[in-house]
Amino acid sequence: MCTVSDCTSKHHSLLHSWVKRENVVSQPSVNCAAVKRSFVKTCLGIITVTIKGKNGHFCQTYALLDDGADKTLCDEILIQQLNLRSRPVTFQISTISSTGSTTYEKEVDPSVSPVCIFPK
Repeated sequence: MCTVSDCTSKHHSLLHSWVKRENVVSQPSVNCAAVKRSFVKTCLGIITVTIKGKNGHFCQTYALLDDGADKTLCDEILIQQLNLRSRPVTFQISTISSTGSTTYEKEVDPSVSPVCIFPK
């Protein structure tokens, strides 16, 4: 559950791309005020992983690390390259900009492990 006040969504609080508003009042020539708004960029980690199918096929690719996600998604091309068996599933995807879009996709059981690169 998000810890930002008045937010009841189930995601990490860093997904909110705003910061407390600050009122900045300048010397007005007309009676006015300006509002300065600050934004925080949310950066997610990217790592190299090796994905292995149960049939022994494997592929090295990149993974986006999203602590707020409760599903692991991959591209259809990866499923084809690894010759993975899949089964149809239905689930809903909710993001900051949209909520509850129903998606019909395929589910697979790959084995994922990190790729360790050691300096020489």
